[in-house]
Amino acid sequence: MKRVLLVDDHNLFRESLALGLKANTDLQECIQAKSLAEARRVLDNSDRKLDLAIVDLDLASAGGFELIKELRVSHPDVPVLALTFEPDANSRDRALRAGAAEVLNIAASQRDIVEVARGLASE
Repeated sequence: MKRVLLVDDHNLFRESLALGLKANTDLQECIQAKSLAEARRVLDNSDRKLDLAIVDLDLASAGGFELIKELRVSHPDVPVLALTFEPDANSRDRALRAGAAEVLNIAASQRDIVEVARGLASE
């Protein structure tokens, strides 16, 4: 069973995406966090392997980029899918430099996000 860390401060979006991932991928354990601080607590209190992290770059605490950098250090083998409302070249480049494997517009269809997540988790 594969595990994903899903970090987004919008409850409805996060919970809906978690259901979509569980229904359409082998990412059956979806650990949810709504902030940078909560994601850090989850990571600090877990000794189990992650297979993917999905991180909202536009967290209210502005910690999406910071979390990606931290994941690159603490979990270097875990691919990160970054989601953003600002899919401009600058945000994309900044996320990729921070260590994201892929960057998608958060307004993409759930199907598209799930497909990219499935691909990244199976690499």
